[in-house]
Amino acid sequence: MDSGERSEGGHAACAGDGGGVERGTGGAAGPHRLRAGREVRGQTAARSDGFGDGPGLGSGPLAREAVRAAAGAVLYGGGPTGAARLAAALAAAGYRGRVLATQAVHDPRFLQEAGASAEGWLLVSTAVDPAAAPAPPAARAFDTAFRARHGGPAPLYAAEGYDAVHLLARCARDLGRAQVGRGDLLPTLRGTTHQGVSKTYAFERANGTYTGDGLFFYEVASGRFRFLGTRSTTCPRLTPAHG
Repeated sequence: MDSGERSEGGHAACAGDGGGVERGTGGAAGPHRLRAGREVRGQTAARSDGFGDGPGLGSGPLAREAVRAAAGAVLYGGGPTGAARLAAALAAAGYRGRVLATQAVHDPRFLQEAGASAEGWLLVSTAVDPAAAPAPPAARAFDTAFRARHGGPAPLYAAEGYDAVHLLARCARDLGRAQVGRGDLLPTLRGTTHQGVSKTYAFERANGTYTGDGLFFYEVASGRFRFLGTRSTTCPRLTPAHG
């Protein structure tokens, strides 16, 4: 990940970990500095030169540099363990800007490992919270039925799993064959649009690229992932960092 948009009041610092979208060119043990990146929509961006997911691999230096550079936002592109380490480092460094993360951080381990330092993180994910009011009505109905049958709320990705099973079952049924293999399903799947309980599933027939909807936004609040909805405008306004 080589750039990120600057929010009001400062640069955007981008970081990844060993299991994430990007490793900086400095490597896990390399220099941990922020440097100017290319402009994004007329705003200067910055990036980190190396951040790892192992013990002591630069979350502290990166956090301190984000404060020094008055970064208005930090964009993190790795997994839950590295995110928890970065969250603790940012809190210890006194960072007050926003932190944004991708779907890999939408994991209960992040909340458990980061604790209070996770508060305020913003996430984008393809998993809906079917119990939340902004969720599609069909997702909320799924959650109600799940609670009635299993005695508790639907877990993360339950709605998507339900949709996937029904999508594949529909494709298999449409083929009208006694036995169906993966090679049989693929062409049918690519040509199918399926309205699931969580989102609409659709694919590019030529190459299978996903063209449906289903991006959801979350904020960590009171130790849980608070569902914000399906539009980026529902996210809290980015605030500038203060060194």
